Amino acid sequence: MREPGRRCDREGVGAVSAAQPTERAAARAADEALAARDRALRGLEVVLDEDRLAELLADGLPDTSLHAARPTYVRYKPGTSCLVGCTLETGAGPASGYVLLQRPNERGKLAKHADRARARSGAGTGVVLLPRYAAAFYPFPYDRRVVAAPALADPRRRGIVLRRALRDRPEFWEAEFTVLRRKPERRLVGRLVARSGAAAVIKAYAAEFPGANRAAKLVGGEPPATQRRLGRSRKWNVVVSEWLSGAVLEGELASTPAAAAAAGAALARLHRRDADGLAWTGVADEARRLAISARSIGCLLPRERRAAERVATRVAVALGADATPALTHGDFSADQVVIEHGRGALLDLDEAIRADPARDLGSFRAALAGDEAAGRLCAPTAQEAARALAAGYRAVGGEVPDSRTDVWTAAAILHLVPEPFRRRQAAWPEQATALLRRAEAILAS
Repeated sequence: MREPGRRCDREGVGAVSAAQPTERAAARAADEALAARDRALRGLEVVLDEDRLAELLADGLPDTSLHAARPTYVRYKPGTSCLVGCTLETGAGPASGYVLLQRPNERGKLAKHADRARARSGAGTGVVLLPRYAAAFYPFPYDRRVVAAPALADPRRRGIVLRRALRDRPEFWEAEFTVLRRKPERRLVGRLVARSGAAAVIKAYAAEFPGANRAAKLVGGEPPATQRRLGRSRKWNVVVSEWLSGAVLEGELASTPAAAAAAGAALARLHRRDADGLAWTGVADEARRLAISARSIGCLLPRERRAAERVATRVAVALGADATPALTHGDFSADQVVIEHGRGALLDLDEAIRADPARDLGSFRAALAGDEAAGRLCAPTAQEAARALAAGYRAVGGEVPDSRTDVWTAAAILHLVPEPFRRRQAAWPEQATALLRRAEAILAS
């Protein structure tokens, strides 16, 4: 997991630093300006603000001693909805959940879902309506879309899910479950540990299950190591895969950027695998994605709308004709690679597609730029990691023109520009703008 707030000192060593008051003030002003522009979504300024969100939840949870509520993740659809994942500090200990804010005319739908959720679980207060707005709070493990989440959190019901997904693996039927990552209403990732000590990864999905299940079946076999699918359940929308041991590359880069060479070698081997049966994504598809990202940036930072549109147009033109497709990871970055005995293994191929292989290299480099903008990596360290990635890729026969990787890097950075807002970084306007400038600089070089 990434550690927020990590910055670099003069020697290039990470040091934890709190956000400056001016950065917080700028972010709050940008949030309030966004809410003022979106009059259809009443209460947006409340759910984006840490203090006002805590007050809203305290009103809705009068029997809970709530000390703080910190937004950690936002998924915002202008004029339609805003989902805010948050962590809570309560008198009974830490908790988590998410708030869903919708248009006033959607209040009835929220009420119906809250009633169904309470009736289905019978545990605690269940989903809580926040009547001041068209909003509801979904405490973990409740989830409107990920149907398996409540069952996985309940040891008795978990066994029902695991027996269905892992019919031939009884050692996991009574496994312990730990949450690793969560995107509310999209995906829940957890670790299963059997009494024998054997481990596996379980992923519960909303709408992404068919594609993830298809990718899990198709990848595997020859190097690099990837997670074999152990089982699945269409009823519960879950896929269970093997646990790959090793150190996550993301945590190694700050001290050993050269370790990215193993990621490059693993990626080159992945690109040589058979990709029959996977969807093809080409330049025309990417042009549409870029236009969507540009609109999102313009919504968050109106002054940067034209700059984002220029980057989107220039990338689409520079990509030109489609390259020869390969099996690509689809979301490649350092947190998708584990290193053991100097070799890289790849995680989370849910978004695997047939595409231009340079797209993966650009995705990795863009993630480095994101870590640099957030202060998690120093510029020299990020640059060394990028060079090591390319060297490792070439060392095992990978061939992609540097110029094409540059264009895909700019594309991936444009998609990342809204990420500081989504992740509730204290200096999100500054970080988002820095990423946009980086994309512009790459295209200008």
